[in-house]
Amino acid sequence: MQEQPGLQGISPIQQVYVDAVKAPLDMIEVAYERLRDRLARQVEDERAKAETLSDAWTIIDNAYRLNTLLRQFPGLKQRDEIVRSAIDVFKVAEPFRHAEFST
Repeated sequence: MQEQPGLQGISPIQQVYVDAVKAPLDMIEVAYERLRDRLARQVEDERAKAETLSDAWTIIDNAYRLNTLLRQFPGLKQRDEIVRSAIDVFKVAEPFRHAEFST
């Protein structure tokens, strides 16, 4: 595994976590862009509905994955304001994963 610029001095396990965090972020970005474009066009055929649901689920699932990775990231200070903020943002995915909707 090649070290990323700006990441010198981190342990090999931390590098694995950096890579593990990057993948869901990339997937969220792709899914969000497709979802935004599809909703802007207001396409309503069955395939588009399935793609819309798939992209929405990709965002939810990867937000949950990021929340989990940030909590387990070795050496990451969980009380750091930026880390807490990121964990709180990604925590919003949890109710959607379990269909815990309140009215």
